[in-house]
Amino acid sequence: MKLAILHYHLNRGGVSQAILNHLHSLATLPADQRPEEVALLYSGRKEDWPASVWRRSEWEHDPPFDVRLLAIPELEYDSSIHCEGQTLADAISQMLTGIGMTPDTTIVHSHNFSLGKNASLPDALRVLAKHGYRQLLQVHDFAEDFRPSNYRHLMRATGSQRPAELAERLYPSAEGIHYATLNGRDHKILLGAGVDPERLHLLSNPVIEFHGLPPRDEARPRVCKQLGVSDQTRLVIYPVRGIRRKNIGELLLYSALSGPEVCHAVTLAPANPAERISFDDWCELAEELSLPCQLGIGDPPSRQGHGVEFYDALAASDAVITTSVAEGFGMVFLEAWLVDRPLIGRNLGRITSDFTAHGLRLEGLSDQLLVPGDWFDLAAAREEVLDLHRWACRDFGMPAPETPPEDWSYGPDVDFASLPRRFQAEVIRHAAANPEQARASMEELNPGLAERLSGAAAERQPVQANAECVRKQFSPQAVGRRLAEIYSGVLSDAAGGEVGSLPDGEHILRSFLRLDRLHPVRLEP
Repeated sequence: MKLAILHYHLNRGGVSQAILNHLHSLATLPADQRPEEVALLYSGRKEDWPASVWRRSEWEHDPPFDVRLLAIPELEYDSSIHCEGQTLADAISQMLTGIGMTPDTTIVHSHNFSLGKNASLPDALRVLAKHGYRQLLQVHDFAEDFRPSNYRHLMRATGSQRPAELAERLYPSAEGIHYATLNGRDHKILLGAGVDPERLHLLSNPVIEFHGLPPRDEARPRVCKQLGVSDQTRLVIYPVRGIRRKNIGELLLYSALSGPEVCHAVTLAPANPAERISFDDWCELAEELSLPCQLGIGDPPSRQGHGVEFYDALAASDAVITTSVAEGFGMVFLEAWLVDRPLIGRNLGRITSDFTAHGLRLEGLSDQLLVPGDWFDLAAAREEVLDLHRWACRDFGMPAPETPPEDWSYGPDVDFASLPRRFQAEVIRHAAANPEQARASMEELNPGLAERLSGAAAERQPVQANAECVRKQFSPQAVGRRLAEIYSGVLSDAAGGEVGSLPDGEHILRSFLRLDRLHPVRLEP
């Protein structure tokens, strides 16, 4: 078997790291189960991609298979109002056949093909399927999941008039076309859309050990000095880029409630200028209120950071925190244990249920963080949320509901993540101005919050047991075996026949575009 892995770019980050980890997972397989060779098809962008995928691995001096990087400029993000599916398919096909990757021996594994970054890609994959290329289409993120700009681009470029029409273009169905999801939630959604259960696979990201993590007693004084805090300060690290869906305001609220003895920190600022607006607002609010909360500590001083190395930040921390409201896989829920740190913050049950089913215990997380409705204008916040949902529905081409569902409620107390950003700022200001009273009120509303704020919740967590669970269930070896199983099924399937569409692709949009799934911070500038 030969393997072609396709993604828009190989820049450092989520999907690119997943691809790199998949290569390491495949390398753990017996020689007769590994691919003969792998081609990475991308646009040409590969910022921070390693010079060798085997660098600093056990295969550095004896690569298990060849990996070629093949740049196809037509895979770049596009802003065109027209689809050029045939042109892109020709470019991919010519590249593959030129290196001997023919349809009878090759699997094309495409990542985030329907996200709307390149509107021609779904049509191109249909053409490749007609040429006989067997495919695994892996979804990390959906355009339908409150990404209106991506969705509008797809609608315009494909000339689709209705969501159902667009879904027919995005999601092909045929022998030889299989789908993979990162989590059970998305697996269930694609089943509902009509993907053949025999051609739908759950494929977790592998979790790689943090080799080279410095000793805590070396990293801690170094990081505390860089941050300008005492060695006695409790460090709670949020190891992410501070994009909107990471819900940075909630980190500020934790900081306001925890007091000066605790420093909360986000490792990196967003790279995307559109995401920078809200991040800068949170930076200004933290400074205005003199909160012991530092955002972007890993960025260089020239970009208002402290130059803290990522591994140093993890090694120096007392706990890891997550306040995210949306994840495709949720790596932080697994990685914290491999750096021997407890995890506190917000649970995403639709994502973490896959992990807890394997025995992971997430006792430091809660599904919501309730705030009293009398700390802000509850009626105004409720109306803004409803207006935002109506706008989102119209933006996605769906009818806007006149009234909210009967089972939806908003108040008297509200989950912080359900508030528009200006009301979140009001809550943070209230907590900073009245810390003891605010803490008492919120601890009454949120069982377990007192332990999370004091550090007691962190101290009681089963860190070692969770680390063993992660190493057993989500190791490169486990994911390698899963990849081999999936690829074997794809390769044994027939191919080259008629290519249709999922019976109810619009089900995907209906599943995501729900009022109870709306978090305003994801849609506000």
